[in-house]
Amino acid sequence: MAYLGGKGNCLTRVIGAMPTHSVYIETHLGGGAVMRAKRPVERQIGIDADERVIRAWRERRVVCELVHGDAAAFLKRFQFTGQELVYADPPYPDETRGRRNRYRYDYRKDDHVELLEVLANLRCRVLISGQPTDLYCERLARWRCMEFRSGGRRGGRKELLWANFPEPAALHEPAKAGTTFRDRERVKRRFATIRRKVEQMDSAERNLFVEWLAARYPEQVLYLEAKVT
Repeated sequence: MAYLGGKGNCLTRVIGAMPTHSVYIETHLGGGAVMRAKRPVERQIGIDADERVIRAWRERRVVCELVHGDAAAFLKRFQFTGQELVYADPPYPDETRGRRNRYRYDYRKDDHVELLEVLANLRCRVLISGQPTDLYCERLARWRCMEFRSGGRRGGRKELLWANFPEPAALHEPAKAGTTFRDRERVKRRFATIRRKVEQMDSAERNLFVEWLAARYPEQVLYLEAKVT
């Protein structure tokens, strides 16, 4: 499902920034490249104002709750517990697009302002995709901001990803961590080395190592225990 503004060229960067969560809400579903590529969680919700998008998703029988309507209105009435991750990839402001690049249900400046206000007041973790426009940079000045380029190694446009949380200790998909392909390969190599050393330990050494991990990194251990149960 190709879609204007889709995140097919920067999936790893977006998913690699996601903290652990049990409920995932994507506010502007469109082609849903992120929803389809990320590891599923207990509850997944996709919102879109375009009835054709919702119909296409229903026909594909993707496992998620589909909401046809306005994202800001849905978020205002949703009962948050703090276990949610909201990913917002709204239509980019007009100044970032050509005249022919239009959505069936587009955003005016007031829509962007309302959405940003709602997102800023949510009691959960939030990620927002966008480009460096005055409105977004001013409204999200206190958020952590990650910058990268979409469209391949040779260029592409600048993309920004804002987060209302510090760099998380536990990621939803650790294998996608890293700002570049080289970073991710380095992480994989280091993990392979550690795994090989652990496998070579005897039982007593391995028990000591596991006890140290549990004491040193309790958040990750609790997260893994929750996944198993």
